[in-house]
Amino acid sequence: MNKFPLTPHTKSILEGRRLNLICSAPICLHQPKDSPDPLYGRDIQVKGFGLCKRCGHKTDIAHFPFRVRNPWKDHQKTVQTPQCEKCGSKSIKVVYTQYVISKHRKSNHYYYHEECFDNLFLNHKT
Repeated sequence: MNKFPLTPHTKSILEGRRLNLICSAPICLHQPKDSPDPLYGRDIQVKGFGLCKRCGHKTDIAHFPFRVRNPWKDHQKTVQTPQCEKCGSKSIKVVYTQYVISKHRKSNHYYYHEECFDNLFLNHKT
């Protein structure tokens, strides 16, 4: 079992290896309850926020594109293009909050949202 933060770089590597990032939990917390498609809402997306280094204002990463100075470092990325809404600074630290649990058994790869994986053990009756 491995736990890692999902970044755009990590996601592109996994998709390049043709691995599907779909939550394998029997009850996914991100899936709508009345969806006719069993895989709808189970895909694992990159989540996080941008934190302005000058004033500390938080912006959701869905509001700006991923253009990163050094794509090989997944921690403490600095985004070039967007500006802070409050002070206009272009120096933003990106913090990724979506963690993924990966389990491998023989040639099968299983991926879980961290909260869905924890839910597997919380609802288990002994």
